[in-house]
Amino acid sequence: MGRRMIVILIVSLIGNLLGLLVLYKAYDYRKKMMLAWAQSHDWVSEYNKKVPEHAQDLQNPSLVFLGASITAHWDLAKYFPGRPFMNQGIDGHYAGHLLLRFQHDVADLHPYGVVLKLCEMNFAHQIPLEISQNNLRMLATLAKANGIRPIIATTIPVTKKANQGKGEDSINGQIRAFNIWLREYAKQNQFEIIDYGSAMADQDGFLLPELTYDGIHPNDQGYAAMANQVEDFLRKEQR
Repeated sequence: MGRRMIVILIVSLIGNLLGLLVLYKAYDYRKKMMLAWAQSHDWVSEYNKKVPEHAQDLQNPSLVFLGASITAHWDLAKYFPGRPFMNQGIDGHYAGHLLLRFQHDVADLHPYGVVLKLCEMNFAHQIPLEISQNNLRMLATLAKANGIRPIIATTIPVTKKANQGKGEDSINGQIRAFNIWLREYAKQNQFEIIDYGSAMADQDGFLLPELTYDGIHPNDQGYAAMANQVEDFLRKEQR
């Protein structure tokens, strides 16, 4: 009887520990999601600022660039003079934010295509990789449903110095895994892809230091490299 009681206690203890682990995982997931939406108030104010600007912008751009800070700071008029391109990037936006404003910032403009690009912050804050994948899928699905061509852009890695983690849990480890999935996803669905990530990385997969001013965001040289990738895509389209 004593042994049986000990076994029962051990099993009960293991069950309680497993229960605590599940609760921790749920709490951790909730925390990450709260982090992902933490900038919603900032987004609302930025969104409201952009509304009147749209009236002065192109009514029907051929290409919309949707993204976060890297997209937002890209002077498209400088790198693509005379092209009917529209910049719909807003600082601090996770993929979920892009979904929320897709109707207003993309669909309502009726462009030919939309360049969908996720920034490194989707991976720097330990948001589960599956969420970024699902959000990208939904963005592409929304584009197709609205008769807009989805053009998939790979995520730009960070420099070795900015990559604080190690192994597959590092920022670049997450970005690398996402980009591998992204290329396969684009191939399976016959989506065009603009591969910023490969074009701007060194042989070890880190962002080239000369293309950035802070290890994450491109400088003028970095944006020129991005523009070259877009031009390569456009040349293929004209063939």
